[in-house]
Amino acid sequence: MTDHHDSHNPDSIQINLDHLFSLDMVLVAVFSRHGLLLKANRAWDTILGYPVDQLLDKPFILLIHPDDVTSTQLAMSRLNKLEDVAGYINRCRCQNGSYRFMEWNAQMRDGLIYAIGRDVTERVQAKELLQAEHERMEAAIWGSNDGIWDWDLAAGTVYLSPRWKEQLGYMDSELDSNQELFFGLLHPDDRERVRQAIADYLQQRMDLYDIEFRLRHKDGSYRWIRSRGKAFW
Repeated sequence: MTDHHDSHNPDSIQINLDHLFSLDMVLVAVFSRHGLLLKANRAWDTILGYPVDQLLDKPFILLIHPDDVTSTQLAMSRLNKLEDVAGYINRCRCQNGSYRFMEWNAQMRDGLIYAIGRDVTERVQAKELLQAEHERMEAAIWGSNDGIWDWDLAAGTVYLSPRWKEQLGYMDSELDSNQELFFGLLHPDDRERVRQAIADYLQQRMDLYDIEFRLRHKDGSYRWIRSRGKAFW
């Protein structure tokens, strides 16, 4: 039987680096400590649209969105202090003038910055769209004077809107959003009935979750609440 060992000679390392720089799924780069781009892979062309030879020996900061320049400079400063940078996101300008959100992981080694950037534009835009949709929904609910709740059964998390809490006399910051809080506020005589209604609806024995119960107000009294919900399976 013959043992096989990983080769660590300079030739094999160079081959591995060449393979890394041939990737076009992520931006791979070597920068000087001052931010000059010294080496880059072809993804700079496929993702951002720049032929690599147009970028070499030029300051990376010139590609950064004006609103992200300061935070990018701070990240570079951390690298120069030999601190690793992980998960940092900024916007890089494409050759056509548009911007892409890039997530960076970088390290300083032997006076050079080695970095990998991943295009997360779709993820960031989806998050922004979801936040905007949530704000619109919140505004609509506020205008209707109703509170909104959302229960993620898989994650076990509960969202209670500020208006939901206000109906019980609380500021948003005064109550944590969780299912224990909800059942703790329920009138003792209503708890089993509500639990059964939830179970019946989730087991599809009911077409609609629509129930009335009492919740304890901040002043100690109980208020009747009508709660309606729809599950997304």
